[in-house]
Amino acid sequence: MWSASRVAAAELQDTNILINMLIPGPTRTANWGKDMDHIQEPSATYPTAKMLASFAKGGPSGKVFWNEAEYPMFQEGN
Repeated sequence: MWSASRVAAAELQDTNILINMLIPGPTRTANWGKDMDHIQEPSATYPTAKMLASFAKGGPSGKVFWNEAEYPMFQEGN
């Protein structure tokens, strides 16, 4: 997914469309079931999703975010 996001961001760099990826982390969904107490509620991902949705024109594109920050493993040079 990261590569696809970077390619899409590169292809759209001359437009006003930003392409970024959100890594939500282990989040309680129907797939995980209800017995897993150590995973976060879906609402925990909202701040990062809101941040990505509110980037202004010319903001970051082709990046991966987790917990309201760029995910280090996917930064340039890594």
